[in-house]
Amino acid sequence: MAEEVIAIDISGRHAMEDGTYFMICAAVEAKITGYSILSVENLVIKKKRYKNAPCLAEILDLVKETVRGMKARVLISEAGEFFNEPEWRIGSVLGKEVRYLESIGERRLQKLAHMITNETRSLLLEEP
Repeated sequence: MAEEVIAIDISGRHAMEDGTYFMICAAVEAKITGYSILSVENLVIKKKRYKNAPCLAEILDLVKETVRGMKARVLISEAGEFFNEPEWRIGSVLGKEVRYLESIGERRLQKLAHMITNETRSLLLEEP
């Protein structure tokens, strides 16, 4: 049975040479099964630079901005994206059901989101 979910990934959690944090957040809305990705319905990428290491509230604001307007009710991610806070706590702030990766389909979609954030960040850092 197919399920529509949003996979979130954030790249840039380490300080750059100038001490700032250049964060890229990708939200990939897709239809998945327990084993595979059936279709990608939407993709949103947001960037943000922070002077200091972002706290949980700043990460949640970035994710809220990135998923705004997406229809899926379930958001999937690695627990570390939200400092290993309980799913229910993160979901209550974001207004979506939050689930940390469980199925192979979820892990594949998360991997896609991860590749998008890493490559986007690399490309933007190469710009003069």
